[in-house]
Amino acid sequence: MKAIDPKLLSEILVPLLELEVSNANKIGKQIHPQVFKILCSFNETEFEAETLQLIKAKADAIEEYRLRKYQVELGEKQQLLQNYCINLRIKIRLCNRGQHSH
Repeated sequence: MKAIDPKLLSEILVPLLELEVSNANKIGKQIHPQVFKILCSFNETEFEAETLQLIKAKADAIEEYRLRKYQVELGEKQQLLQNYCINLRIKIRLCNRGQHSH
């Protein structure tokens, strides 16, 4: 994709995001995988960051697992892994402290 009007991009992304946050039973279970595929097709394009930003703006309406999949596909894999490692280290330290206090 070459230069695209930001308004046109928004006209494409906003309805897709509305489908993403819709109840799968209402729109049909085949739609969600297609929406995911289309949104992820913006990876490694100049629209990757904006797509992910719009998805994150709807984070409260998207299942956490699915949101993480979007993050991985749209350029935040390294950041996500770092966050998981940090959280794991914290949990290990807390577990170790609990064992030492007995």
